[in-house]
Amino acid sequence: MDLTGIEIFGFDVPNIIFDITTKFDPVMHCNMVDLQELQQAESMWDIIFNEIYTEAFDKAYRTKGSFILPKSIYSKLRALSSIRRGIHRDHELINLFDRLVSMYDTDTQLLMLFVDHLLDFGDFQRARDLLAINIKFKSSDASKIDRLVRLLFETGEMKQCIDAAEAALNALPSGQRYVNLIILFFYVDSYNDIERVIKSIPYKSRKMAYSIAVDLKRYIDSQSFDSVLELMRRGLSDDDLQAIYGGSRSYKRADANSVSLVKRLHI
Repeated sequence: MDLTGIEIFGFDVPNIIFDITTKFDPVMHCNMVDLQELQQAESMWDIIFNEIYTEAFDKAYRTKGSFILPKSIYSKLRALSSIRRGIHRDHELINLFDRLVSMYDTDTQLLMLFVDHLLDFGDFQRARDLLAINIKFKSSDASKIDRLVRLLFETGEMKQCIDAAEAALNALPSGQRYVNLIILFFYVDSYNDIERVIKSIPYKSRKMAYSIAVDLKRYIDSQSFDSVLELMRRGLSDDDLQAIYGGSRSYKRADANSVSLVKRLHI
């Protein structure tokens, strides 16, 4: 665009996205990135883009069986993701990821890089779909399922979100995944499911039961927590209970529905 002669106020000028065809008044240029830097970024993009094509696709076509990208490609993909911000070439990077993922369909690291890029680009639906079709619900896929849980929550698909959280827990049980699922059930007021999950906690591991109780105390109200702890008592010692309550049964009240689950789900 030609923005010469236009008075622009109230903008965070250094963070404005523009390309080499954008025109500004000289007073604006003193606060902007030098256009020469953008031209250099374009050149760097082309170099890295071509390197990826040469190295990744040539290897794929010459290799049979399971494909894993050469290690050097990952840092180049991250570099492209950074460079494209100022030169509006997101679509090219997405097309490149599409081709790479179809070629190297067993490469988990590549898949997660693509998901991260889609999240950065704001395409939550596609990131969710990409994960969903590449998850086998095995223990090796637990981290991908965790990421899917967060995406489903962000897109408001609570039933699928809870199903995925249960799948993640079944694939690879951990204290954090128990907490995530219990909080999600609190979020949708599914108390029978809360009881079911709490009873399924492996109480032979006192350390896990204790960490789950401590975590839940921070995110549910006191009355609900008392009920949860009653269900967990058989897996906790008197010392555990004393430590959890800190010598008192009174503590700052929390509202489960006011908790930001997106931040709470450590994914």
